Amino acid sequence: MVYPNRFRPHVMPVGLEYVCNSLDRAGIPFEVADLNFESDEELCRRVTRTKPDLVGISVRNVDACYLRHNEFFIPQIRDLVHRIKSCHTCRVVLGGAGYSLFVREILEYTGADFGVAGYGERALPQLVAALEDGGNLSKVDNLVWRRGETLIVNPSTKDGYGEQLPRRRNIMRNRDYYRAFGFGNIEAKRGCYKPCGYCAEPAIVGRDVLTQDIDCILAELRELREMGITRVHFSDSEFNVGPPKFTRELCKAMIREKLDLRWTAFVHPEPRSLSPEICRLMREAGCTEITLSVDSGSDKILAGMGKQHTVDDAVVVSESFKQAGISLAHTYLVGWPGESVDTLAETVNFMRRTESDFKLVFAGIRILPDTRIVDVAEQQGLITANTNLLIPTFVNPEQVLSEFIPYLRR
Repeated sequence: MVYPNRFRPHVMPVGLEYVCNSLDRAGIPFEVADLNFESDEELCRRVTRTKPDLVGISVRNVDACYLRHNEFFIPQIRDLVHRIKSCHTCRVVLGGAGYSLFVREILEYTGADFGVAGYGERALPQLVAALEDGGNLSKVDNLVWRRGETLIVNPSTKDGYGEQLPRRRNIMRNRDYYRAFGFGNIEAKRGCYKPCGYCAEPAIVGRDVLTQDIDCILAELRELREMGITRVHFSDSEFNVGPPKFTRELCKAMIREKLDLRWTAFVHPEPRSLSPEICRLMREAGCTEITLSVDSGSDKILAGMGKQHTVDDAVVVSESFKQAGISLAHTYLVGWPGESVDTLAETVNFMRRTESDFKLVFAGIRILPDTRIVDVAEQQGLITANTNLLIPTFVNPEQVLSEFIPYLRR
């Protein structure tokens, strides 16, 4: 299993570790090569020495999603596939969030043999078994494969997630990530039903929110703490998306456990699921920092994005976190179609009047498949139905930003 993502800031591949847990439970021998700590030459030597039948590559991101300084990662994945196959004759399977957005395009581009679209916890052990026994590949969950010259995409399933089994956290180099980059990762639930117009998360992980068993989450946190990791990030799509009871019970369980951990998360500005009581519970459970997806200070733009919160909601939630003593970062997206000097002025005024410890502004919105912005961009003539979205394509706000600069200088 290969983790090739060297883009900074480095992120511990918690999803890959969970898939490796599934291989481990199935009794399938494997090794992990993390290219944040190994060179390409070391990987090639390892492949030559171990002679694997199958090599898995995790494709976390297609590109950096930054308009001005973007980096397209798929050529690197293609080169990695070719390098592995030149070291040893074997099959290569791709998976991960980035791959799952472009399952046909990336498989064809890279020349890999297989892909797993979406959840890999059951798919990968099933693939290994099918290849060993000459089984029917059409029965492997979520598999993308070739029948002659035809690419086949098997039916999608989320089976295998949330099986209420403790997951080992000593497979990946968690200590090294913590020493080098300052935090560990954990996932309490997977899925997002929010209709945000730019976000591909529901297409990748599904709209149904699947939760892990709280005792299993606590076991993971204890293991991370025993490794000396004292700061973790919940990598859920949004910490407050899902059953409100789950968030409350998880926080109470962490308080009872007295883990002596600090943790962070992303949240959606929804006052109902982030009441002052919940924010206080989060702080008591060890939450020290929150990233709040404000996105815009204009209700017009928020409505266009399909957001389910208003500017006033973001103000209420921000105040609840500040009262609870939790450090707060606001994130903003500039450039949704229809952005104007007036809507940008609303956002700047919101920034000035709403207290936060950090403000992160992203200019330009990456157009990703299975998102509402594709339809909006087509209607406005920014792309066509034939635009290859695998190649990084953005809604570029440069013109409105150039008009806005004089406003800021008034």
